[in-house]
Amino acid sequence: MDAKKIIMGKRVLIVDDEPDVLDMLTELLDMCKIDRASSFEEAKAFLEANDYDVAVLDIMGVKGFELLEIARKRDIPALMLTAHALSEENLKKSAEEGASYYAPKDEMNKIDLFVADVIEAKEKNKNVWTRWFERLGGFYDKRFTGPNWREKEKASERGKPLPPDPDRPIKKHPHNHGPSQGTGLQSEKEGGEGHHQLRAPEQESSGSSLGHEGGEDQGAQDGCRDEIQPGPEPGRQPFAAQEKDGKPPGPIGND
Repeated sequence: MDAKKIIMGKRVLIVDDEPDVLDMLTELLDMCKIDRASSFEEAKAFLEANDYDVAVLDIMGVKGFELLEIARKRDIPALMLTAHALSEENLKKSAEEGASYYAPKDEMNKIDLFVADVIEAKEKNKNVWTRWFERLGGFYDKRFTGPNWREKEKASERGKPLPPDPDRPIKKHPHNHGPSQGTGLQSEKEGGEGHHQLRAPEQESSGSSLGHEGGEDQGAQDGCRDEIQPGPEPGRQPFAAQEKDGKPPGPIGND
């Protein structure tokens, strides 16, 4: 992929409260048409007045998640770029709330590739989280204490959203551009317009899901809840699972 060719002339908003970060991003994306903002108010005004191919948003210091909501409502792809707010929780929150990418400032010198991933995915109607995993899966394995971090998160609090599965089929959302920009997992509306909960892959034979929503399955579970306690889930594979059919490894399993 020729990243510079893909992003040449694209309009990009960069938001960060650190001047040196703004300067570096501006230099790295000098082939784009750049607007810069160093505060929430300034960024909000830009987002509400202009159309952008991508908005690169810091999280801390500029109310990044509030800006993400504005960008999503205006159908502007948002790339979250952060250092101090780099955590499993903020990764999931970014995906749930419609971000197209979640990148660490430690990898900021690759920002042209990240922006190109977002733009190319939108233009080709693809799931951008597949490319995100290929580029940054290894980084997050190390940062989040090993390749089992997603499995540990799921085991510790059953029913909470999981990070993206690159092999999950793409699903459209009315407020996201093209395919689901949350992740490759299923996304269900929850709590009103624009809020989505990531869902683990379902078994085709049973139609059950991570949330155990409604239906006869729910009643059956309720009836035996006091007698049978759920044990550890078999078959779940961590980030480091072997590649299958040439696809990047993902948290594939039977939920």
